[in-house]
Amino acid sequence: MKKLLIECLLLLAVLIACPCAGAAGFDINTDGNVDSLDYRLLSERILDKNAAYEARFDIDGNGTVDAVDLNRLIREMNRVLVVPVRDGVVIRMIMVESGTFILGATKEQGADATTDEVAHNVTLTKDYRIAETVVTEQLWSAVMDTTAAPVASLKPKVRITWHDCKAFVTELNKRTGLTFRLPTEAEWEFAARGGRLGRGYHYNPKDTASWGYKYAGSDNVDEVAWHRWNSDLEAHTVALKKPNELGLYDMNGNVYEWCEDWFALFTTAAATNPKGPATGVGRVIRGGSYTTEQNYCRVTSRSGYQPGSCVSTLGFRLAMDAK
Repeated sequence: MKKLLIECLLLLAVLIACPCAGAAGFDINTDGNVDSLDYRLLSERILDKNAAYEARFDIDGNGTVDAVDLNRLIREMNRVLVVPVRDGVVIRMIMVESGTFILGATKEQGADATTDEVAHNVTLTKDYRIAETVVTEQLWSAVMDTTAAPVASLKPKVRITWHDCKAFVTELNKRTGLTFRLPTEAEWEFAARGGRLGRGYHYNPKDTASWGYKYAGSDNVDEVAWHRWNSDLEAHTVALKKPNELGLYDMNGNVYEWCEDWFALFTTAAATNPKGPATGVGRVIRGGSYTTEQNYCRVTSRSGYQPGSCVSTLGFRLAMDAK
């Protein structure tokens, strides 16, 4: 047991500076974060053989407090990378494990599927991280306007071109020393579907129980998305709706999101780590917005905008390779 704890302490040295957002069952000291303080409390509790049982330490709920609970806590600490920017503004980056999935309209999309959503196998060979929410006005100001305190607004940053997004990423990378980027279209859809945790990850077209959600985290669009009929035709503060299986908010609705790829029609050919064509007219946008009908807020709905477009319904979400 002590050997395991020593090994875990070594791993903790990597994780200690990056607390993650509070998650039910992991935030032992209930301070809103899952971090080294929770790790220390659980480690001390495991070593104290005379301590009375307390449910807050029993992460897996099996009636005992042991190394299995500690390992699950460590995995949760690694799942969410919290990147400080300045003045208390942070970015929460969620781990998405690599996998193979169907990109495009699978059966659950029904009659709403369009001809440019051709289903095909895609393999993503590397783990990556994607932001918990779209870039907010607060985060944008923290990075791009260093002459004043960040604004308080947690609404999506909009009226930005694809080129503006790239400029933001360049500045953010200088500030943090990390390598943020825009997600590829395939990464965006895999994350929207919940990745390996998604209900449809083991999709079988003949087995309805294996079908994924029509929207990101639900078959009920109102649970997860701001769209034309529930938004009062305005953007809303992020993370007010239900997240998907990965803990990502607003993957559908509220604002469209720029992706890295040039837009092109899908084919049925399988692909590995696709990045779209080398050139094109429009960059991919995904997710739907507060002005669109519900069918545009599906996980497979896709479109393209000229990269110089600047509208009130279009924002972006950050991605990065997992190290």
